[in-house]
Amino acid sequence: MPSPSTIRLISPAAAWPSTRRDRMRSGVAPPPRTLADQALTSRALELMRAECRAAMREHAMARAMVGRFADFVVSDGFVFRAQSADKEWNTKALSLWARWSRECTVRQGRSMTQVLRGIVTSWMTSGDQLIVRTSAEGPLGYLLQEIEADRVSNPGGTLASDTTDCIGGVELDDFGAAFYYHVINRADALIDNYSRGRTTPVSAEHADLLINPLCESINQTRGEPGLHSSV
Repeated sequence: MPSPSTIRLISPAAAWPSTRRDRMRSGVAPPPRTLADQALTSRALELMRAECRAAMREHAMARAMVGRFADFVVSDGFVFRAQSADKEWNTKALSLWARWSRECTVRQGRSMTQVLRGIVTSWMTSGDQLIVRTSAEGPLGYLLQEIEADRVSNPGGTLASDTTDCIGGVELDDFGAAFYYHVINRADALIDNYSRGRTTPVSAEHADLLINPLCESINQTRGEPGLHSSV
């Protein structure tokens, strides 16, 4: 044991200026710089969706979590109020909204509340969902088409790699804004399980890709399934 005379005390304040201060462990090489879309590739997202859907099929707890989350987010759905000075117009507007919201999709029989619950469920199991405003006849002049997240894919299907201007079926402009969504035809998706399906471009003027709002990565093009952190 060293004698007291050989022991040198160094105060924390004295040692601080010469201390290396960073979050890297010693001997660990720094990771490559990556964008959000490089960290969440189409292939990785495909596997995450498969795991989340398997959990929904096989585990009651997963179904309860997703269902309860939809209860909190959607509740009773939109509450529409017409409060102009024209009472007659208010009555007509409320009637029009009630008619449209009861059957607002191209697949008849789905109400607005069901559409909202479907979107929230897709956030949890798929990461996002595409909603297209179609020209089909309806009380408001259009109806909504719900498109599964898997059908939004690069031209050539899920085997096609992402490019600088097309990430997960979302074609981007120079500023990173979507201007086309590439959608695999439903018949092709059923035949070859999305792998080589032909795609149809849908203009972003008539569609919205609703991404899981719990995703915190800036400029991430596709959403991450919310349930995956619990799987």
